[in-house]
Amino acid sequence: MSHGQPPSPTPDQVTMEVFHLFDVNHDQTISLSEIEGVFTAHANGHALNTHALERVFSELDANHNGSLSPAEIHAAATVLLEHVHGRAATLALADPHELLAVLGAAAHHDGWVI
Repeated sequence: MSHGQPPSPTPDQVTMEVFHLFDVNHDQTISLSEIEGVFTAHANGHALNTHALERVFSELDANHNGSLSPAEIHAAATVLLEHVHGRAATLALADPHELLAVLGAAAHHDGWVI
């Protein structure tokens, strides 16, 4: 029996793991207040720029229903990884920890956390 590396997570697995981190109330959607809560909890004493976060949330909310679905998170994560890596990237190349680190860097860079 081989004890090699575990298989890389699929894009859907990565998306759902990140999705569940933000879906605090487990209703299968992510609200703005849930995102604000997660970023506030991980802001390390920095203030949260709610106006910037609201703008980004609005951009991610493709169907404008006031919440984010797993599909919207997947699309946003793919675009974010491509932007950060400067090349075509897929979630298959990432893991949830990498994606969260990228989100954290974007939060500081784009002024979500000040």
